[in-house]
Amino acid sequence: MRACVAPSAVTIATDVNPSLFGQAVIVSVSVPSSSSTAEFASGLVTISTSAKTIGTVELQSGGASLTVSHLDLPVGSTLLEARSDGDSNYLGSTSTALEQSVRKSKFCDCFCACSSVIC
Repeated sequence: MRACVAPSAVTIATDVNPSLFGQAVIVSVSVPSSSSTAEFASGLVTISTSAKTIGTVELQSGGASLTVSHLDLPVGSTLLEARSDGDSNYLGSTSTALEQSVRKSKFCDCFCACSSVIC
């Protein structure tokens, strides 16, 4: 007999939005437990933009976070998504996209003039 696997709902949030270029941003993800199981979701969640994977984190008690550097968040708007692989209790799922806005800062003017980073 196959065990019941609950649907999952991945949520994604950042600690600051908008952020300034050069500022670290903490991306938090969670997969709340469902009413059909008392178990927290576990496994891996991949955080990405439309262009690349930023990182993969392991869920602990249904949540995880990742600190994102300025190299992953250019000036302008970037859509962030989190994709859960699922586990023995929960199906995999993808979050609704979160629009992260990054504003140019005085640091950016100096940093960009002195490096190959495009602001």
